[in-house]
Amino acid sequence: MKVRYKDYVIEIIDDQLYTLNSTDNFTSYAVEYFDGKPNSDRVYATSKHGIRVEKENREVASAT
Repeated sequence: MKVRYKDYVIEIIDDQLYTLNSTDNFTSYAVEYFDGKPNSDRVYATSKHGIRVEKENREVASAT
């Protein structure tokens, strides 16, 4: 889904194939948010989403 806000385009992505800290991801994000627990203690969510913010066709921020 893409939304326009002033000079920005905000895209919310259903990214089910994304794996935290994997180098094999098809897409990448500038920031990965998670609950901060060590890998062995993490419970992985069943839904994964990313967000990208663009201005003048240039990415200014992204996160998952």
